[in-house]
Amino acid sequence: MINKQHIYNTKCIVCDAQVYDYEPQMCCDGRECGCMGKPLEPPLCSTECEEKVFGKYVGVKEETEQ
Repeated sequence: MINKQHIYNTKCIVCDAQVYDYEPQMCCDGRECGCMGKPLEPPLCSTECEEKVFGKYVGVKEETEQ
């Protein structure tokens, strides 16, 4: 069971900023697979921090002026 106090006092893994309303979702307790009990989605505070961890999303084409 996840401690509710831990959920609301979570910090961004990149910049240590406060991340509000973060509820980690786990696939297991770490013994069944290679996740080592870490959340599926890490706590990230912004798009900038998300890009630092995962890289820039390349699936979206930006509109260009013609």
